[in-house]
Amino acid sequence: MFLPQATLGISQASGVSPGLLLSDQSFDQISQAPLNGYSTLDTITIAVNQVYVARSSLVCTSIGVPVYAKLRILSFDDADREVNFEVLANRNCGFRDLEPGIPSN
Repeated sequence: MFLPQATLGISQASGVSPGLLLSDQSFDQISQAPLNGYSTLDTITIAVNQVYVARSSLVCTSIGVPVYAKLRILSFDDADREVNFEVLANRNCGFRDLEPGIPSN
């Protein structure tokens, strides 16, 4: 399972909370992160091959925006408490495009 920041009792000073959004698209089909709909308060139970879009806290504080990413669960090991996943993150502050290359949005 994944635990968003708020489930750990870590308060967020800004109006944007980090979270995850389960997608019905495949990893390769996701081209842009949505603005809303992220689970920010609840424990998220995961399964192999599920795909999520992720939103960070406000890491680009000078302009007040988060970064976005997409991830696909590849495997997990309950005994070792390990999750393996592939991820593509757009480290360009505020851009929501989630494809390789130069973002436009």
